[in-house]
Amino acid sequence: RLRSRSAESILREVRALQACPGWSGSISDVGGPTANLWGARCTADPARCTRASCLFPRLCPQLKTAQKDYLALLRRLARESGVKHVRVASGIRFDVALAEPEFVAGLTRDFVGGQLKLAPEHSVPRVLELMRKTDFGLFDRFLKLFAETNRECGREQYVIPYVMSAFPGCTIADMRSLGEWFRQRGWNPRQVQCFIPTPGTVATAMFHAGCDPEGRPIHVARTDREREDQHAALVGRRSPPQKR
Repeated sequence: RLRSRSAESILREVRALQACPGWSGSISDVGGPTANLWGARCTADPARCTRASCLFPRLCPQLKTAQKDYLALLRRLARESGVKHVRVASGIRFDVALAEPEFVAGLTRDFVGGQLKLAPEHSVPRVLELMRKTDFGLFDRFLKLFAETNRECGREQYVIPYVMSAFPGCTIADMRSLGEWFRQRGWNPRQVQCFIPTPGTVATAMFHAGCDPEGRPIHVARTDREREDQHAALVGRRSPPQKR
């Protein structure tokens, strides 16, 4: 089931903000962690749909997005009295965004305030499949479109990739492969999360069982040393404090 807060409800809250002491007039990240899925709807019969995900391994044709409506919502908020800035710094599904290049261009030109955080998570296809994330090539496509739009409008803006180490099924060789992609671009990763098992997730079940959902054995980084090694493949190691 897909549910989105109405535009009228969001507008009422923005107007209420004007009465809050100290409000600066800036609004960030309308739409939350999946911003460009605001207004999306499913046209499939829910009683017959057997897909585990609307987005993996590719976008379901029954998922109808409303990305142009989302842009229109942002522009409507920007016209409100007292609003100085409307910015989207995170929460964009780049694989969904690429279905409408004009959405990417409008977002980049009008609502990115210098940096946009995106979550490719990894670059190795086998690890991405375990994460239920789409092809890494889509992330590269988004970067190119983002860069082209910035050149056209004369802006200097950056994408901040969010990636993960030690995910179940990920090896040190996989992390080195991801690190090589960063080095080829001259990037130093800043948003790196070492996998932590959390209750109620498929990833945690894989971590404890040592196999994927189909029962095939996978490598799991369980020791602190191995988890630190995977993390260090991207961010390096901190030097221990010097004794005085």
